Amino acid sequence: KRRAHYVIFLKSLLVMSRTLQRDFYSLHALGYPIKWVEQRDPDPLVVSRYSCIYWVDHLCD
Repeated sequence: KRRAHYVIFLKSLLVMSRTLQRDFYSLHALGYPIKWVEQRDPDPLVVSRYSCIYWVDHLCD
């Protein structure tokens, strides 16, 4: 079971490193109002959503 969590942790890091980047939506400023951000379609962050939320749980397990 520990090995399975470790493998999921590693794959989560891989997914995040391939999909996430600085200033993902090219806002060029901190504190940009969320209501002004246009969501892309399809949402490119869908792929990494699970990994972003649960990677640390798999590391701890």
